Amino acid sequence: SGSFESNNQLYVKDAVTNAVFPQDRIGSNNYLKADYRFQKISMGIQYEAYLPSLQGYPFVLNDAKLVQKYLSYQDTKFGLTVGNFYEQFGSGLVFRSWENRQLGINNAMEGINLRISPTNNLDLKFVYGKQRKNFDKSDGTLRAVDANYQIIKSAEINSEKSLSAGVSFVSRYQQYTGPDP
Repeated sequence: SGSFESNNQLYVKDAVTNAVFPQDRIGSNNYLKADYRFQKISMGIQYEAYLPSLQGYPFVLNDAKLVQKYLSYQDTKFGLTVGNFYEQFGSGLVFRSWENRQLGINNAMEGINLRISPTNNLDLKFVYGKQRKNFDKSDGTLRAVDANYQIIKSAEINSEKSLSAGVSFVSRYQQYTGPDP
């Protein structure tokens, strides 16, 4: 499967508002994504081209690159992804990597994402890697663990009854390169 998205704008002078007219008359953000899945294994790539980027996006994006690639194995009790991925712990307050193209946000992880469900009530996630920063990776290395335990899990299909508890831990290490006080 795959997708292609292209967001383009043509800029014209506006004498009423006297808005700053950009150097390039056209802005174009383009995203090409291709995924392949065979049974429990999936892999994919994402290519992005900002030729040049739309107004409001970082100027360092005025380029085209292969920005994401991944290989993943997913089973009911075990999952492993190597490469680029998105993850969220709970509601996302402790940790969330995600993409919102309209806002220009993409802080995908590059590293390892391990998911284990040793019992029907316990889910564990382990994340290790670096977050995306424009076309590069951030300097900090992120290590994170998330555990969720379903205390009450309803057996009824349409039931909304459940109770779970979770705990998350996130650590980010980045070497200090400032002055030595």
